[in-house]
Amino acid sequence: MRGWVALGVVLLLAGCGGGGGQAAKPVVDTHTATANTLVVSYSHWVISVPQDSGQNASQDFFTYAAHLWTSPSAALLTGVKLTPPAATLADTLVGPQTIDPADGTLTGPPNVIYWGSGTAIASGQPTVVQTGAWMPGYIHPTESLYLYDAAKDSGATEPVSGDYHLTADGGVDHTWHVDGANVMLDAALVTAPDVIVVDTLHAIDFTWSDLPGVKGYYAYAEGDVTDANGKVLRHVLWNIGATPLIFDAVYDLTPYLVPATQHGATIPAGVFYGCRSIQIHVAAMTPPAQFLTTSPALTVLNTSLSSRVYATFTQK
Repeated sequence: MRGWVALGVVLLLAGCGGGGGQAAKPVVDTHTATANTLVVSYSHWVISVPQDSGQNASQDFFTYAAHLWTSPSAALLTGVKLTPPAATLADTLVGPQTIDPADGTLTGPPNVIYWGSGTAIASGQPTVVQTGAWMPGYIHPTESLYLYDAAKDSGATEPVSGDYHLTADGGVDHTWHVDGANVMLDAALVTAPDVIVVDTLHAIDFTWSDLPGVKGYYAYAEGDVTDANGKVLRHVLWNIGATPLIFDAVYDLTPYLVPATQHGATIPAGVFYGCRSIQIHVAAMTPPAQFLTTSPALTVLNTSLSSRVYATFTQK
C-alpha cells in the first residue's frame, strides 16, 4: 500500500474507533502511473497512542517500496530486481499485475470529507463519497498498465542517496545515482494539542514541529462514526488543503503541500462531532529526486508521517 504501513494498524494500536483502514481500499501511485516509470518511496511513520497512564506511547515504522510501470504493449519482464543504496532492501519486483482505469473506486462506508483550515465549516461542505464512487485525489491512468512492485519494512532509517540498480532478464541493466547524504526523513511530530482528549464541538488548533530542508507539509485528520455495536456508519475526514481529498488515494503529495514555513492549522468546529476518537496526521516531504529523461524514468520520494490519536468528548 504505497509504501505506507496500512493505516488500519492505528486501530490495532489504539483499540478505539478512530479512522483508518476501512475508508478505502489500497490504491496505486496515480500521479506517476505512466508507462516506463520507476518510483521508489521511503516512508517513516510515527504514531502516538494515548495510554491509561495519561501519557502517549510512540512507535516508529520504516518502509520502502518500489513500483515499475510498463505498457502492456511492451515485452513482459522476468527476473526484475532493484538494488537501492541500502543493499539489504534489494528485492525482486513481483509482476506483472494489470492496473486499469477502473481501479480507484471507494469500498466500505461512505466518506464525509471537509477541507480548509479555519474555525468554522465553510459553505458547501462536506462532500460525501459513496461506495463505488471515485476517491478524490485519485488520478487514474488513461490506459491499462503493467505493474511490477516490491515493499519491505526496513526496521530502521536507511540511506536515500546513492546508486539504484535495476536489472531484469534479457539484458536490462540501468543505474542511477542520487547525490547527497540523505537518509529517511524524520517525522514532523504533532506537538499540540498536548492532551489526551479533545472537544469535537469546538475548533481544534494543532501544531507540528519544524523539519529543516523539507519541501512542505500536508495535514489531515480522520475519525469514524459508529453504531452501538461498533459498526462504522461513516468515515469522517478533514484536510488542510483547498480541495476535498482522501489521503489513501494520493501517493505523491507534491501538489498538495503547504509551505515549509507553516507549522499549524485549525480543524473547524463540529467536523468530528459524533466520532469516539480522532487521529491527526502531518506528512512531510523532501523535494523528489527525479531522472525524467532516462528510460525508465526514476522518481525517488522521501516522506514521513506523524499520527497522534485523541479520544473525544463534547462540551456544550
